[in-house]
Amino acid sequence: AVVAAHVAAGLPIIGCSVSATAAAELERAAGFTRSTGAPAMTVARLLMELDGPYGGLRPGTVVVIDEASMIGTRDLSRLAAHVERADGRIVLVGDPDQHGSVDAGGVFARLCADQGDDLVRLVENRRQGDHVDRLAIDDYRNGMITDALQRLDDADRIVRSATAGESFDAMAADWYAARSTG
Repeated sequence: AVVAAHVAAGLPIIGCSVSATAAAELERAAGFTRSTGAPAMTVARLLMELDGPYGGLRPGTVVVIDEASMIGTRDLSRLAAHVERADGRIVLVGDPDQHGSVDAGGVFARLCADQGDDLVRLVENRRQGDHVDRLAIDDYRNGMITDALQRLDDADRIVRSATAGESFDAMAADWYAARSTG
């Protein structure tokens, strides 16, 4: 809906994420290609394009960063400089309680904490379609780790192995079975 509103208003909007998988999912869900012709991409690719000889954002561009807890502070700063030059804005989407950036990070969690009651929060899990997964994640987020693991174990979602090699074999077999069935 946000992308559609920007497209209808003639305002450029770009989507990105740290991982290529998250960027592809963001594009599939939101369709950023409708705005600029460019699909959602990784932050690294966007920065490479912006830093290049023909880089730069169109005036007023909105940049949506998904999984924002994972973006490094230096990359976010570089991206913010490009957005500022275009008189645009950045929308950070993510979970401040999720694991942070591999690079020097932490700015997203800090920005969220600074917002206090003004922080916009999504309260419904829309990512996991399976009921057991949703309940386990709710348990985990509420600090009930044992309950979450027990819920997953009761649903045969936990694989026990004697060795790391057996675990890797089980993961590969599960992946192959899922891939074979689409």
